[in-house]
Amino acid sequence: MQTFFVYLIIGVAISAVYAISATGLVVTYVTSGIFNFAHGAIGMFLAFVYWELRVNRGWPTPVALAVTLLVIAPALGAFLDIVVMRPLEGTSVATKLVVTLALLLAFQGGAIAIWGIELRTLPGLFGDRSYSILGLNVTWDQTTTILAAVAVAFGFRALFRHTRLGVAMRAVVDNRELCSVKGLNPNVVTATSWAIGASLAGLAAILIAPGLNLEVNTLSILVVSAYAAAVVGRLQNLPQTFAGALLLGISQSFVVAYLPVENAFVANLRPALPFVLLFIALLARREIRLPERVKTHTEPEPPPARMTWALGGIAVVVAILVSLPLTSYQLLIGSEGLVFAALTISLVLLTGLSGQISLMQLSFAGLGAVILAKLPAGVPWVISLGIAALVTGVIGALIALPALRLRGLYLALLTLAFALLMDNLVFGNRRVLGGGTTLFVARPSLFGLHFQSERSLFILLAVVAVIYANVFLSIRRSRFGRMLAAMRDAPNACQTLGMNITAAKLKVFGLSALLAGAAGAFLGGLQARVGQLDFLWFRSLSVFLVATVFGITSISGAFLGAVFFVVLPEILSRGGDPTRVLWLQPLLIALLAVATARRPEGISGQIRRVLRPWLNKMPDGWAHEPQLMREVSIAG
Repeated sequence: MQTFFVYLIIGVAISAVYAISATGLVVTYVTSGIFNFAHGAIGMFLAFVYWELRVNRGWPTPVALAVTLLVIAPALGAFLDIVVMRPLEGTSVATKLVVTLALLLAFQGGAIAIWGIELRTLPGLFGDRSYSILGLNVTWDQTTTILAAVAVAFGFRALFRHTRLGVAMRAVVDNRELCSVKGLNPNVVTATSWAIGASLAGLAAILIAPGLNLEVNTLSILVVSAYAAAVVGRLQNLPQTFAGALLLGISQSFVVAYLPVENAFVANLRPALPFVLLFIALLARREIRLPERVKTHTEPEPPPARMTWALGGIAVVVAILVSLPLTSYQLLIGSEGLVFAALTISLVLLTGLSGQISLMQLSFAGLGAVILAKLPAGVPWVISLGIAALVTGVIGALIALPALRLRGLYLALLTLAFALLMDNLVFGNRRVLGGGTTLFVARPSLFGLHFQSERSLFILLAVVAVIYANVFLSIRRSRFGRMLAAMRDAPNACQTLGMNITAAKLKVFGLSALLAGAAGAFLGGLQARVGQLDFLWFRSLSVFLVATVFGITSISGAFLGAVFFVVLPEILSRGGDPTRVLWLQPLLIALLAVATARRPEGISGQIRRVLRPWLNKMPDGWAHEPQLMREVSIAG
């Protein structure tokens, strides 16, 4: 019985941290209509600030805590609202989602740039001091955490129900103009809510950091655990949010107490439990219709197929010629870029063409690589590739089943939860990886040809990338592609016209996962070994953001984005500072994502716009080239 109460207290303390963090999410969402994916990263950054003041500079604990939570955090939250979020007013949910994901990477990169990657420890507010109650040893830090959560719960309930500011915070998201008529300044209200949200994120991170290493990724993922509690509360109900947090924290604690931790599955289940709850909470919701303004796109006539294939053949010939003077290392980097171009094309199909947001594309790639590696060595490689791709496609279609009722934000949350589950239960599982931390993947061998050299593999992957591009363009020209574009622009109208939206979503999710799984199999063969670090959840975020920056609606954007994603780290790592890529790359991606947020066509679309007048002047034999330029961009 004593074990029960010990772990109950631990679970309640963990629940309190989740509740505080989820409250910050709800407050920001209720007042601004923006779900802040960067909430945990903001808390992580503020925890580092608190460590800097208290530990590194030796400030007294109360002073360091007050300056961090009452000065720096509110200023940071208000700054984000005024400079980053306010210009996004009137944009789509997807645009706001991209910007908050970009902020997540920006805060991670900023923390690494300032404090480096070494692990640190943060002492508790009261050190190791504790007291005994009914024979149980309770620390003052646990007590403070629980009391803070209770104060936050009752304080914000009173704020929203009984104060003018609270009423204004609930009203401003529905009708900013009406609030202005009533004498309320909506800009002040939203800035206040972001200031409060940042302070709560910092408080949650500071309270939980003593039990964890002060590390960028660990603390950033804290808020993802709080997503489940926020969704249980429907992103607006604080009592239900606290109930969800309580369920989550106590269940995590009891898993440790009563399930055998030496079991590999149980060991991986505990960190995955928040995402299981998030999955269940999303499945239990009614069909969600977000009021999102969607831009429709002019549909150009498809270009002649022979022109597409001719350009593909030219691309392969150019790849062969380019590969001749390159070193093995340069060919390896080029091959990786081609694989990521193929992977991004699978995302262009799913997100760019059909409008379905996915934050798990690298998880599908990882599944393809793992399945290929697990198949018997005697099976021909091309058959193994087909099996890996088909199994991944089936899994993608199964994942789409619960996603059929979800759109926008909630679909993004569901796919992110799946990516985190895969990190913990598959890619971080030593039993899946053969008892080690990585898994061997054989290089391609097709029809008696063994692609062992870097040059031969580079040429093969150039062919694969061209095939991916033409598969996408073929789908784009087909009746199914037109249905996906219509579903993206006006899903309700499609249902009214009798289109089978359910079947279309299942097909596009499955096809996208199949393509990503095949790309992952090629990536595994290229690297020879794959492990958890290759498919971490935030790498999927990076791929999604890079695809968005360069044009998630176009093939050209996929290739440009892949070059940026693969080549940039190689450039940044030169000069003797290998850690520079860990902070500079996410910062650059974040800055580009924020800068291009209002341009859905991306950088590739801007380039096409500049080149189009020049292409129109080309000879008659290339009369269809401007049309082709429009074809490779759905938004064109």
